[in-house]
Amino acid sequence: KAVAHNFKQVKKVSGKKIKVMAVVKANAYGHGTVEVSEVLERLGVDYPGVATTDEAMRLRDHGIKTPILILGHVLPQEVKSAIERDITLTVSSEELLSAIRKVASSAKKATIHIKIDTGMGRLGIWHEEAMNFIKNRAADKNIIVEGIYTHFSSVGRDDFFTAYQFDSFEKILSKLESFDIN
Repeated sequence: KAVAHNFKQVKKVSGKKIKVMAVVKANAYGHGTVEVSEVLERLGVDYPGVATTDEAMRLRDHGIKTPILILGHVLPQEVKSAIERDITLTVSSEELLSAIRKVASSAKKATIHIKIDTGMGRLGIWHEEAMNFIKNRAADKNIIVEGIYTHFSSVGRDDFFTAYQFDSFEKILSKLESFDIN
């Protein structure tokens, strides 16, 4: 009931045009990945977000049909099964993009989100190299870029660095306004 209430509040505040991703990684933070995802799917969540391929596969195995985004690192050997099961991949390296290129086809396109590293230092294409990476990916007709995101490292603890990360990400977004990714 609490999950349903919270989701309804988020939808109410964000408006109907805003898509909502519910992060259900790590067993939905102890509340049950499958159980929480089932409730959210019935309520119309746009995406559950998970950390690993195993978590995404578990949701598919339990009948979750909603698009699923893997937020964490995906191993090249996991790409084929993820694409076959319509799981959206976070691309954070040339290595992973290369693995996706080998599997994606006109019959089974891959959907991806590109993660930009604006200073977190974990996963992502370094923000100063992001446009070259995105332009390079644009030639891939079998890969659909559905989203782009970053991860703020210290919101509420370091306003200066958060502003730096935000500004770095905004610069990329402004360049993308005039660039057709797909």
